[in-house]
Amino acid sequence: MTLLSVEPLEAAGLTEDALRPWWDVVVAGYAAQHPAPPLDPLAEVVAGIAATPPAYERPVLAGVRDPATGRPAGFAMAWLPQRDNTHCLKVEHLVVDPAVRRRGIGTALLGRLVSAARDDGRTVVLVEVTEPLDAGPLGVDGTGTAGTAFARAAGAVDVALDVQRTLELDPAAPDGTGPAVAPGYELLAWTDSTPADLLDAMAVLHERMSVDAPLEDMTLEEEVWDADRVRAADRARVAGGRTTSTTAVRSTAGGDLVGYTVLTVSRTVPGVAYQDDTFVLSAHRGHGLGLALKRANQRRFRALSPGTRTVHTWNAAVNRHMVAINEAVGYRPTAQVRVLELRLDARPGHLEGA
Repeated sequence: MTLLSVEPLEAAGLTEDALRPWWDVVVAGYAAQHPAPPLDPLAEVVAGIAATPPAYERPVLAGVRDPATGRPAGFAMAWLPQRDNTHCLKVEHLVVDPAVRRRGIGTALLGRLVSAARDDGRTVVLVEVTEPLDAGPLGVDGTGTAGTAFARAAGAVDVALDVQRTLELDPAAPDGTGPAVAPGYELLAWTDSTPADLLDAMAVLHERMSVDAPLEDMTLEEEVWDADRVRAADRARVAGGRTTSTTAVRSTAGGDLVGYTVLTVSRTVPGVAYQDDTFVLSAHRGHGLGLALKRANQRRFRALSPGTRTVHTWNAAVNRHMVAINEAVGYRPTAQVRVLELRLDARPGHLEGA
């Protein structure tokens, strides 16, 4: 058996030319997957890595070449959170070229990520696998895709199930007025950079949002946010080639922000956009603020990015309230995402040498 060598890829100074052969593996792997999650353009991936402050997240990149040809055959990309959830390594991509699968390349890449996690004192490797909607519910043996089977064979356990929903925007359809915001509240909005006087308030909302959605059996903790982190996240999105529309809701009585919603889109590939966070503080729920936020931001976004035709979003399958809001806006289920954790504190270290 040929010994596979894993190449660590240096994130500092990474260029498009250097990453392109490895990113081609990701493109080929995702093209063979049904359903395939959307992929960001290579230029935005490289810019996003460069723009992410290492004080908040540190990337881990690795590749494996086909021993027979010397060409890239597998690629892995993961992140090490630095301010919170420092027990985790979060896998963004672990992909093997479909032409050379079942030769140990995926196992070698996972072994490299496990080693990186252990070296940094991490105890959990968090992975996500996109599957068809009929792949089966959370925790049912024998369901899922080849990616799910691979993760389970390595010792990962199912911890959550998300559903991807997609909204098709009809450019000929009228925007409509949507529901008005409830009395006692007002909407405000901005593009890209959060106004300076709202940075602290948005930091509070981001922290609360990080544990508001049902975590099911995930071991994630509340994120740590402050004004600097909000500002850094804004800058990273802009540097990564994305335009962001945020609509927030403020209590007119107390003057505090009590909720927000975010839509993002690539400036170079504007056809596909993403509905990111939507959150309302629990004390202010029951007034239709979530639906009002989404409707208002969607109208604003259509004017900001008229070329967008599709919007993707993800929600916990058990988050019935947010699912109902998304379906009221027009989102329909298109895939599911199985979340698994490889818990290293309960797993022998045999993967390091795989």
